[in-house]
Formats: sequence, structure tokens, C-alpha cells
Amino acid sequence: MLRSKSFAWHGHARHRDLDSEISGYLVISRTTMSEPEIVYDARDIESNKVMAILAYIWILFLVPLLAAKDSKFAQFHAYQGISLFITWVIINVIGMILPYSLSGLVTIAGIGVLVLAIMGIMNAYQGKAKHLPLIGKFLTPKN
Repeated sequence: MLRSKSFAWHGHARHRDLDSEISGYLVISRTTMSEPEIVYDARDIESNKVMAILAYIWILFLVPLLAAKDSKFAQFHAYQGISLFITWVIINVIGMILPYSLSGLVTIAGIGVLVLAIMGIMNAYQGKAKHLPLIGKFLTPKN
């Protein structure tokens, strides 16, 4: 559902929620300058939370990608998991190329990937469809 109606109040933009369905998923308005959050059908979310969570555990993004093809919620998180996995592979390849003295940078980047995975798992568990910071918009499922 698209929820967005802006109005000005003392020079600040405010948003009022309005609901209207758009092709099986919902879009919530921006309350900040960030991208709108996509919210899928409640039945889809509840029946595919586990699939969405699996998407963030290393190569297990293949499970929701192949087993939950009809779930837009699981597919969204599978594509986020693919972005995360590709980032992890790139970091490790760079780590093989860098001299040992710079291996601390690879460790820090690896911790960053772990933090992104935890953020994705938390979003999936809460039924949210938020793009991961920095890497989440590189791949998106076809609608």
C-alpha cells in the first residue's frame, strides 16, 4: 500500500499515512530522506520468514532463491543475501592479494559483512524489507 501524503507544518514536511494496494506489496512513505520501505503481504511474510532469514547465512541464499520463487518477500531477502555473499567473496579475494601487513583491513571489512548479515536477519525476522546499507541496492528481484 502506498502511504504518503505530505503537508507542511511550521516549515517542516510531515507525512500522513494513506493506504492503497499496489500489486501484492505495500510501500510505506518516507518519514526521513531515506528510501521507502517495501512491506509485503502479511501471509507471505509469515510463511516465508525462515526462508528470508536463511538468505543471509553464507551460500544458503540459494534456498529461498530456488525454493520460494513465488514469495516476493523471500526473493527480496535472497537478492540481499546474494549481494552480501558477493561482497564477502570480493573482500576475501582482495585479502588474498593484499600483503599480510594489511590483513587487518580485511578483518575489519569481514566484521562489517557480519554486521550487515545480522541487520538483514533482524529485518527478515521483523517482517521488514529494507535494503542493506551500502550494498543492498546492487541487486533487486524482478517484479
